[in-house]
Amino acid sequence: MAAQSRFMVGYTFDPSSLTFTALNANQTANFVAASLSFSISGQVLSVGGMPFGGVSISVASGSAETDSSGNYSLSVPGFGDYTVTPYLTGYYSDGTWYGACLPTDRSLYKQAHG
Repeated sequence: MAAQSRFMVGYTFDPSSLTFTALNANQTANFVAASLSFSISGQVLSVGGMPFGGVSISVASGSAETDSSGNYSLSVPGFGDYTVTPYLTGYYSDGTWYGACLPTDRSLYKQAHG
């Protein structure tokens, strides 16, 4: 009995393994790799605690805009390091950067200064 299995950080494989019992001829072992992705989500609030909509939230792999409740969500590739940055014309960020190291989902809270 021979088993073939593949592993690579940041991916899942289907099937996860194939087994050949009493192998007596050439066989093919094909696998489909799917990239793992995770979400970074949070909320932007004013200093007074009110939801802050329309704020751009960016990471190296993309960006999102907060909704009217100040909520945002970004899908990012797994097993990376990410810096999450809020931006809104006319508003100042205190210069503090917020990073997340995946693989697990992270929820980040950023208070906008306005």
